[in-house]
Amino acid sequence: MTGAILFNDTSSEYTVFDARRDLIDGLNPDNKDFLYALINEDAFWKTEGKNLNRLISEYLSLSGCKCSVEEFKGYYLKFHRNVPWYGEMKKIFNRVTETTVDIGIISNLCEMDYTLLKENLPMDKVNYRFLSFNIGAQKPYPPIYRIVETVTARSEKDILFFDDKKKNIDEAKKRNWNAFQVTGKKYQFIQDKITSFTGIHFPSALEEALINEMIITDL
Repeated sequence: MTGAILFNDTSSEYTVFDARRDLIDGLNPDNKDFLYALINEDAFWKTEGKNLNRLISEYLSLSGCKCSVEEFKGYYLKFHRNVPWYGEMKKIFNRVTETTVDIGIISNLCEMDYTLLKENLPMDKVNYRFLSFNIGAQKPYPPIYRIVETVTARSEKDILFFDDKKKNIDEAKKRNWNAFQVTGKKYQFIQDKITSFTGIHFPSALEEALINEMIITDL
């Protein structure tokens, strides 16, 4: 699973692009173009720790922004927390982590985005994390898919993969993965594919209502 599978970056309410705009406006640099260039810089998504801090510091200086690296990261989190997540996808994700099926995330994320993941998902129950900021490469870079196969020790046909980008799906299909281009809006399709692939049962709306009723009655 990946970015737009879990959060709604096309929401009419608030998007990642709104978050980036508000981030940069909030920092009030002399030249906003440099901070937009930072976010569009590959290294922003492929580095972490001191290397990321140096990169952010360089662009803050170029932009004329007086804030610190930590302030930049704080603003990033502040505004990106406003981007809505797909509630149904969070339920699906949580359900899979309750089973013996291995689950992983392959995503082009920056270091701060991982904080958002941990705030929204039980990352301690996620078996594999292939994230661009600590791998040092982004999808659809071919070796990433090979890394997934090597680390998970799974054959191609044993991998079910969802992504919102066609180029990422095309690369996965070249390796014979069970790959589908979707967003979190197609949660029912995703759920059905997971069920047919793994046998995991997802409670129906009625079953969930009955479970909630039992919990309320027990209380």
